[in-house]
Formats: sequence, C-alpha cells, structure tokens
Amino acid sequence: MACPSSGSNSYTVVIIPLKTSLYSLDALRFYLWIKRLKDLEKEKDALCSGLEVLEKARLWYLQRLEANKARQDRIEAKSGLSNNFYSGIEKCPRGIHTGIRLQSARLHVFYLQSATEPSSPGYQHLANYWV
Repeated sequence: MACPSSGSNSYTVVIIPLKTSLYSLDALRFYLWIKRLKDLEKEKDALCSGLEVLEKARLWYLQRLEANKARQDRIEAKSGLSNNFYSGIEKCPRGIHTGIRLQSARLHVFYLQSATEPSSPGYQHLANYWV
C-alpha cells in the first residue's frame, strides 16, 4: 500500500519567521499555503484509511471466493458429477459466464412456464433435456 501505516498520524509544525508584518499579503499567502498543505495531508490520511478498508474487504472477498471454489470442487468430486455446460467458462472473458448462466436460467424458466401441454416446444425441450 502506498499510504503510511495508521500509527503515523502526526503532523509537522513549521515556523518560518517573516521579515514583513504579520498582516502583510505575503504572510497571508504563506498562512493559506500552510493551511492548504495541512488540509491536503488530512485528506490524504482519510483516503489512505479508506484504501486500507477497501484492501481488507478485497482480501476477505478473495478468501471467500477461494473457500467457495474449494467447497464446490469437493462437492463435485464427492458426487462424481461436474457441470459440463460450465466446464469451459474459465476460458471466457471476465463477466461473460454470469451472463451465460443468467441466460440459461431464464431459458429454463421460460420452458417451464410454457411446458403446460405435451405438444408445446417447451415441453419437448424439457423432455429432451432430462433424458
């Protein structure tokens, strides 16, 4: 991570004597510049804290994905079945497999809804699918 650890939330105070009056335009510019740097440092710290939370969440989700994949593999190995339709999905670009599964589920729901009569195409499809 590019941000410092949470334990280093200290700020540095710099005092530079000005040769001009405290109420001069140069003094005001310098004060505003220092104030802006301080605000930017606080914003950076807040962003780093958010980044740290996101990184922890990402790692947690990756662990859950790995655990679910291992569980799915164990179940498939135990039952001796594998889903042949989805076996080549790892080769698909990211996100396409979700669309394929969704499309397949929608198609099966459509066939179930239209499978009221033995002569309907949905009924024939389901009869062929389950054979």
